[in-house]
Amino acid sequence: MSRSIPWSLFTAFVVSAAACASTRTTVISIQDIDCVSCADGIVKELQPVPGVKKVTFNRQTAEFSVVHDADGVTPEALLAKAAEVGWPVALGGGQGRYAPQHVFPKDADVRWVSRGERVELASLAEAGHVTVVDFGAAWCRPCRAADKALSAWLTDVPGLRIRKIDILDWDSAVAQQHLADVKQLPYFVVFGKDGREIGRLDGFTEAGLRGLIDRATAGTP
Repeated sequence: MSRSIPWSLFTAFVVSAAACASTRTTVISIQDIDCVSCADGIVKELQPVPGVKKVTFNRQTAEFSVVHDADGVTPEALLAKAAEVGWPVALGGGQGRYAPQHVFPKDADVRWVSRGERVELASLAEAGHVTVVDFGAAWCRPCRAADKALSAWLTDVPGLRIRKIDILDWDSAVAQQHLADVKQLPYFVVFGKDGREIGRLDGFTEAGLRGLIDRATAGTP
């Protein structure tokens, strides 16, 4: 024996379906930005547009997802609005990218040891060398400044080793493992020539990071 659907529930279902049908999601990719905060301007431009219901930014893919009325605003209009901020943008996903990361000298001992995966820090310290473990991400502007400084110091800190970790995002395995109490990137752990940890630095300042490296070079705990 079949059971009939109450008219009130049927009506609610139809109204809900109609509402869903009138809403769509448009993806806009942003290109060549050097920090996640660069996306804030586009969010501020898109959110007040009539018909736009929600704007979210995926920092890993450098893409915006815009939920909007299907009949109220077109994807092309949203793209034009996003372009007003000044960054290159493209309609559709899979096209977002950050500015290229700093290129270290070819003869420098710089290695990527993790791209989101767990890693044991103590295993990265190399006997007889000062080792800097550098946590960063493509969307971190201060990380780029740190890379330039480290690159310059390679010439006057003999045998300096740099081991880089891309956290991808704050919820990655390596971030959960080592950065639970860290509030900002980049984050550094510096080991001395004897393999002992010299110190850590939350955020980047040239004086702070160079100070740790100099202590490690001198063998000062």
